[in-house]
This record gives sequence, structure tokens and C-alpha cells, in this order.
Amino acid sequence: MRLVLGRAAPDAPGPARDRLTHLAGLLNACGIDAPVTDAIHAEIWTKLAANVASNPLSVITGATLEAMATDPATYAIIRASLDEAIATGAACGISTLKPAEAICAMMAAAGPHETSMLQDFRAGRTLETVAIGDALVALARALGVPTPIIDTLLGLVAFQRRSLAGKEQTS
Repeated sequence: MRLVLGRAAPDAPGPARDRLTHLAGLLNACGIDAPVTDAIHAEIWTKLAANVASNPLSVITGATLEAMATDPATYAIIRASLDEAIATGAACGISTLKPAEAICAMMAAAGPHETSMLQDFRAGRTLETVAIGDALVALARALGVPTPIIDTLLGLVAFQRRSLAGKEQTS
């Protein structure tokens, strides 16, 4: 498990960095990889970008992170949606974002892991498309960043949910 720690305002005065370092030491002693960063906004945006690129696609394909990140067709979709999410982050002023290739490599290294959205879909639970995708798309629109691939992925997930709901009603 990995938990990145950082301050929302890394330049603010105070002993918070020492407290974060102490907390990281405690977590590391418990077996949790807990690095401390001065670029927490970039870490959070990287996580959001990875989720928006992989979660909806996993619902559509039923595939694991490793499978999607190593298949040429799904890799291209992931890469294009990462580019859109990274462009949105850059438009927000986050300048230290991980490149798409590095995020794809992290996905491939995750192995045969099913995304939480795929697990929720299979269990019939509500999907996090609003928090993961719609919020990013709304921000991108406000900033004038086009997101055609992310829009398509979210639309296909919505279609799949409606289609499944229709089948349940006719059963």
C-alpha cells in the first residue's frame, strides 16, 4: 500500500513538515509506503488522471489495469485520456505532473488488478463517474480544454449502465 503525504500549502510557515515526516515514519514502520512530497497537488492530480483514464475503460472492457496498459488498443485510449487529464491539470497551474508514459507504466506494474469502478459495476453498486470523470470534464470545459476521449469513455459507461438497467427491467 502507498499513501503519499503532503501539505496543501507547502510554503506556509510552521512545523507541519516535521509532523508529516514523523507520521510517514510511523506508517513506514507499519509497512505502508508513505513518502512525503512538496508537490501533493501533482500527486493528487496524477491519481485523478490515472483513475479517469482507467476506471471507465475497465467497466467497458472488463479488463485489469495490467491488461489495459499492455494491450496496444486500450493503451492508446488510456494514453489519449491521460493527455487530456494532464492538459487540464496544467491549465489549473499544476506544473509538476507525471508524464503519461510513467502513469501507464504504473498501471502495467499493478498486475492483474481490477479497478474499484469495475468491481462496483460487477456488484451493481453506484459508480464514481461523477467524482472521477464528470468533475474533471466540467473543470476542463471551464478552462477551455477539450476532453473528447474522456467524454466518450464516460458516455459509454453511462450507456452500459442504462443498457444493464433495461435488461434487469425486462427480466
